[in-house]
Amino acid sequence: MAGKRQHFIPQFLQKGFASRMVRDEAFIWVYRKGTQPFNTNINNVGVEGFFYSEDDDRELDESITDSEKYFSSLVANLRSGEPVVSLGAERLAQLLAHFEVRTKHIRQSFLESGTHLLDELLKFAGDTKAFGSYFQRKTKQDPSLMRDAMSEELKKHGLPQTMLPQVMQLSAPLLEQAMPNLLSQMPAIAEHLRAIMPSKLKGAAKSGHIKALNKTLAPEVKVRLYVNLNYRLVHSAEASFPLGDSVVLFHIEGERAFKPFFEKDDILKAVLLPISPHHVLVGSADDYQPDLSSLPREIARCSLEYFISSEASEANAQLSESIGANAHILSKPQIEAMISELFNE
Repeated sequence: MAGKRQHFIPQFLQKGFASRMVRDEAFIWVYRKGTQPFNTNINNVGVEGFFYSEDDDRELDESITDSEKYFSSLVANLRSGEPVVSLGAERLAQLLAHFEVRTKHIRQSFLESGTHLLDELLKFAGDTKAFGSYFQRKTKQDPSLMRDAMSEELKKHGLPQTMLPQVMQLSAPLLEQAMPNLLSQMPAIAEHLRAIMPSKLKGAAKSGHIKALNKTLAPEVKVRLYVNLNYRLVHSAEASFPLGDSVVLFHIEGERAFKPFFEKDDILKAVLLPISPHHVLVGSADDYQPDLSSLPREIARCSLEYFISSEASEANAQLSESIGANAHILSKPQIEAMISELFNE
């Protein structure tokens, strides 16, 4: 992987889903929502220029490249039929934790949820009537908001805090007079932020992701959780499992039964990793039995942009229509409900 073109879905994992081999090169089918599937070399899938690099810093890219030697041998052992118990729960837990945090899926999910949240906030801020009503309501409900702001201003100018009551008394009517002018400027401010924030959010998402991976390629808190699971390799001759761009998926208790990431308040039923069209690694705390017939659909729903497969089929074409249904950190309705609840307090 080292170099400009950096794979966030490792080629050794994609190779298990090859539709054909041309000498040593593997080709797969790629399915995206609303487009025709295409067959391409795995060199061209799950890859982005300098995905793990900022400026001239290639340290993370090199660390991930080194880790792939370890993880690829583990996946090879799984595919060869070596007993899962002999591979060790610790190694399998590290593999799953690593795949959960390394992909573009997780970075893009945070980015898209953050972008939509920002858009809703700016939409509200640009509504002078709604924002003005909210601002006045909040300052009346919680006078400390203004008091703390005034206190900071006094500190900034080296003035004693004993002046705070007098400043608060004088500022109240001034704020009331200035409010219409302040509110009239909010739509322009919101539009300015709308123009500059997407690139800033994208940069922040990349920097945050790289910083987290530089700390650890397999978060210890997740490894400690996954190491306590019972692992087995499940085979199905009938099903044809795709590999989603989230790589792993989690079956949890609750209305949203399958997710591409695990959160601390989730109650985990199982973590699943497809390693070939007919094999999936399952880790669970009990005798959990996956519904193999519905698993391809759940993989597609947890995929953000695409999934790959070893075959071109009508079944896969239908699955592609559900891509993205369960992929995001927060759904748009959840974000809109949060904003509504926040500003109606």
